[in-house]
Amino acid sequence: MSRLAILQDYVAKGYVVKDDTIPGLAKKLGIDPKGLEETVVKFRKYAKEGKDPEFGRKTFKCKLDQPPYYGVAVEPSVHATLGGIAINAKSQALDKNGNVIPGLYAVGQVSNSELGRHGVNIFVPPSFAKIAVKDILSK
Repeated sequence: MSRLAILQDYVAKGYVVKDDTIPGLAKKLGIDPKGLEETVVKFRKYAKEGKDPEFGRKTFKCKLDQPPYYGVAVEPSVHATLGGIAINAKSQALDKNGNVIPGLYAVGQVSNSELGRHGVNIFVPPSFAKIAVKDILSK
């Protein structure tokens, strides 16, 4: 499936909105049309100059100079926590000096495991939970 076909599918499903004008797009997204228009004008200027003094952007693959325009309503959410309680290979929680905190275990995304940092954290909760339980039962 082409990238355009995927985008059209998302528009059809309502995930993405489309309009031929920036103010029209803003209205569909429920945001201030004047504010979005001002932001796009500024972005176009930066794209023409090839640099963005506000955010340091240097690459402008899209200049936002030809309709149609697409937008997505985004709201804050938590996808994953990349950080948390340091653990060892037995899921034992560690203090700030790297020493085991007796009787305290951390599993899943509450833990700051190496696996979770590399995009494979789907396996972290069950794997470390099993490791922690085995260690607890072995005592």
